[in-house]
Order: sequence, then C-alpha cells, then structure tokens
Amino acid sequence: MMKEVTFEGIFAGLQILPSRDETEVKFIDILEKQKELMELALANHSKVMQIRFDFHYPSDGSILPSSDDISVFSYNFSRRLRRKVIATHKVDPFYLWVREIHGSSFSHYHLLIWINANAIKNKFIIFGIANKLWKNTVKTNEDGLVYYCLNKKEILNTTMESSLIDTKIIFP
Repeated sequence: MMKEVTFEGIFAGLQILPSRDETEVKFIDILEKQKELMELALANHSKVMQIRFDFHYPSDGSILPSSDDISVFSYNFSRRLRRKVIATHKVDPFYLWVREIHGSSFSHYHLLIWINANAIKNKFIIFGIANKLWKNTVKTNEDGLVYYCLNKKEILNTTMESSLIDTKIIFP
C-alpha cells in the first residue's frame, strides 16, 4: 500500500521545513502524528521545547543496525526524562521517531521530542542524556553518533561557549 505524501511547505496551516530537493517527500501520517504530539505538549505546558536528533551507527560497520536499538533507546530516554522533576516541573516528554534508509548506506533514525520548557531550559542537558543513552544502547564509546540538529547560529554560539568553558562538543 502506497503511503500518502506531500511536497508542499504547508501542512494543516503550519509551515514545515523546506525539502532538500524536489524529490524529497513528506509522509502525511508522520506529519499528522507530529502535529498531534505538538498540540498535546502545548496543551499540557505553558512553554514547550522541541528538539530533534539524528542517531547513527559507526560508519565502519562495527555495529550492525537493529530496529530494536531505537525502541530500547526511546524507552530508556523517556523513562529517564519522566523521572526528572525540576522545581516542581516535570519534563513530561512526548516523542516521535522514524527510520531513514534512503540516501545512506546504513539506516539511521530521526527523533523529535517535545518537553516541558519550564523544567529544562537548556537543550544541551537533553543532548547529553541522549548521547550517553545511545552509546549505552549500541554498546560503544564512539562519539559523534548522535547528531544535534542545530541551526548555524546555535552551532556558532555553542562553539564560542564551549571554547570559553573548555568543553568539547563534537558535531559530525
């Protein structure tokens, strides 16, 4: 059965990221679920932070991709975040993940998460937790397997801040 797709830049009245090229499609069922989760997070919290990650495997093929990995990761990640309470605010994560095979020799995953921004105001806290849990999930110490989907301004600010506090942040 063929899934319903769109090439449009608007979905349900909301602007969506532009395609990288004219052949890139957006799946309607994924967009509907994304909108549903975003609206649920916004209904539950006065401030919501949306964060996107890409999860990869080592390019040398030392770890074979398994569909179980993202399920194990997602379970542990959401469980860890649900336990966090900061100044009476629960992190209360909502997430959606998809596997991408097209365009790369190994499958990788995209994860989109919405959290209560009253509980956590710095996305790098979430990045750190995700990086550690993905390494544990795929049983490696290799850095650079979690790509933090940041815009150019965030990358520049992160590089400047990290050099000031002598912290190493790796962007693949």
